Amino acid sequence: MRTNIKRLSLGAAVLGLALGGTSLTLINQAQASTGGQATEQTQTSNSINLSQSDAINKFNEKYGSKSIKEIELKNKKNKYIYEVEGFDSEKEYKVKIDASSGKILKAKSENLDADDKEEALDLNSLISRSEATKLAQSKASGKAVKWSLEMDDRQPVWEVELKMIRMIRERKIK
Repeated sequence: MRTNIKRLSLGAAVLGLALGGTSLTLINQAQASTGGQATEQTQTSNSINLSQSDAINKFNEKYGSKSIKEIELKNKKNKYIYEVEGFDSEKEYKVKIDASSGKILKAKSENLDADDKEEALDLNSLISRSEATKLAQSKASGKAVKWSLEMDDRQPVWEVELKMIRMIRERKIK
């Protein structure tokens, strides 16, 4: 069995190919009325019990309402983990959350460098992770295994990594 990984970036206004592996940026209506904070029990695995908005709420419980700059959901050691990063005028904050149990696994904060220019996501005008997955799967086949949402050149960008599995047929030689 052979496995291929494809990364698809779903940007708000860019169309093109990126270097390394297969990465494709697609036009994405970021102002879609799908609501980025809707509950998102996607078709990836039963181990994702926590929605994206619940992960953001966990971040806010830990640090208060901060500007969110990046949300990532990835599989580490057969467990899906959310990484939510945020900031305020003085500090950067990062929380890792078990996507199955909702338990905060790690939290840290550090001083913001004076020359850092952070961009906050507008969480009310984003398409959901499920919508981003459907868009990515319309451009390439495979199972979504990793999602990342961040600002890039003042535009929200979803990056969806798809895993494609090809079965190799065996022939018996007589």
